Amino acid sequence: MAHPAAPELDCDALKSIDNKIAQHLDAIYALRRQRNAYMKVNRLPPEVLSRIFAFCVLPDSTKWVKEVCAISSYWRDLALATPGLWSTPIFYMYRPVKAEQMLKRAKNALLTLHASGIVVNGSLWPAFRSALSNPSRIRELSVTAIAAMTAEQTQELFGLAESAPYLTHLSLSAPSRYDSPSHALLPTTFLNGDAPRLRTLQLEKVNIDWDSTLMSSNITELALRHVNVGSVLELVAALGRMPQLESILLDDTFPLPDTVSSSRPSTTTPLIQLKSLHLNASSTTGLASITDVLERLSYPLDTKITITCCTPSKTASEIFARLLRNLPTVDTSESCRLRALHLVGTSLSLAVLASSWKHVTSSLAAGWCTSRGSALLDVSIRLLDANQSAIDEMAVLLGKSLPIQDLRQLSVSGLGLSSVRSWIHGGFGDFKCLKSVRLSRESLDAFISAAGEDVVVDGVKQTPAAPAVRLEPPRRSSRRLHPQLEMLSGGLFFPALRHLEIEGTDFDDENLGRLETMLMARCERRQEISRLELFDCTRLRADDVALLRDIVVDVVWDGLEQGFTDSEDSYDDEDLYGYGDDSMYDSDEDFFPYHAGHGFWF
Repeated sequence: MAHPAAPELDCDALKSIDNKIAQHLDAIYALRRQRNAYMKVNRLPPEVLSRIFAFCVLPDSTKWVKEVCAISSYWRDLALATPGLWSTPIFYMYRPVKAEQMLKRAKNALLTLHASGIVVNGSLWPAFRSALSNPSRIRELSVTAIAAMTAEQTQELFGLAESAPYLTHLSLSAPSRYDSPSHALLPTTFLNGDAPRLRTLQLEKVNIDWDSTLMSSNITELALRHVNVGSVLELVAALGRMPQLESILLDDTFPLPDTVSSSRPSTTTPLIQLKSLHLNASSTTGLASITDVLERLSYPLDTKITITCCTPSKTASEIFARLLRNLPTVDTSESCRLRALHLVGTSLSLAVLASSWKHVTSSLAAGWCTSRGSALLDVSIRLLDANQSAIDEMAVLLGKSLPIQDLRQLSVSGLGLSSVRSWIHGGFGDFKCLKSVRLSRESLDAFISAAGEDVVVDGVKQTPAAPAVRLEPPRRSSRRLHPQLEMLSGGLFFPALRHLEIEGTDFDDENLGRLETMLMARCERRQEISRLELFDCTRLRADDVALLRDIVVDVVWDGLEQGFTDSEDSYDDEDLYGYGDDSMYDSDEDFFPYHAGHGFWF
């Protein structure tokens, strides 16, 4: 068959073929859609599938769009018909189109707006301003680096005067590393002072009127960093207007030194829902400022308290005593008693971690020492000048003032309890429930002196609260040729101690000998240590551990023989062959007899 030569016929033929191809493609596309409809995931109701899509949304990325919209046309159509998926627009630098598209697709859904003043430039600001134009649609508003914004942009942001009835989260941050005034000021007209659903308020270097209606009774989380406050009364009064508070963070948000009041208040502000209290002060009067605030608050015993501050060493003990008197005042549960205590001390600082029984495990080896995330009490105090006596005095106050009479586990690192006086006068030796002690480095020497016999502090022999009991000697029919020694039971400090762990300690001959003497004394008084654990210790040999196993029933050792010098690594000839001691000449049989008529060496 001859091919038509006319160009018109060629065009018609090609067009006909293209139409048939398009029809076949449409048919294939329709069949694929029909086939996809039989997939199990697509049989789910649209509201369920859109809910699944919501879990794929990332608040700071648009990668989820490909994962949802590029799978099938059905998924794309469903995603576009779900405004909630697009309610968190991404404000990228130089990419305002994406933000504008997401705002359009969000339609009337409540918006979650997160932006940084660094990236909100001239091209992106119109999109962000469009999102801010209707505060009644905003659910969360978080703006960081406000100080990097222009004055006009900051004015527009703080100039929002309409109410925000659905706003639940407000976070404004203006760090001072940008060229701007040190503190921004949130005007009283911001959001018309009306945000009835606001639950979280976070401000950093953004001052607020302490009578602001934004600090309403519905607030459950408050975080203020570097916010100016006129007086303690102003701060406490504002906290009192938020009785539902569950979390408070105050970072350098305390009165100036000359406005700190020293008078003790007659009444306190109750915060019965409080679960977390974090106070941080970097000024030289930080401890006094924090103490002044705590004196005016009351909260449950199970409140997690974190305090970080510094203070002059001269007044450290006095102010620390005030601080301890104002720790948890509302006892809500017997299970919240402090059962585990961890002390870390240096000549410049003291860190205290305390937990209830539910936050720790029952074994020292399992790492019962509480972490900062789970501690009920986390106090870190730094002295402006080194003063070991001030650290010891604070440790003594800690044992006397905190409700730790039911303490079960104690861990001490560094110079936290480095003197016998701090162990005894702090009352740690008289705790009737203290069963486990963990020691590291400098704390071991003082503990050995406090746990053995004849404990002396400042030249005075100390007597434990539980005195020794004299045991009756066993009756025997035979007459004794020698008087029987007196037998005593108890009478030593740490009466319930059964588990001792030593870590990172140098065992020279003196330390090892003193440890053995202390363990033997406790055995003789029937207050023996039943389990001894040794980890990462230096100058400790297997022979030394064998001697300890003769005293303690259960000794756990990591087997590390470290810290020896070259001369100590190999035994001397005296150790190998007995030269130089009396072991070879302990009886007359070791000498040759002397016979008359012969020389000594015959």
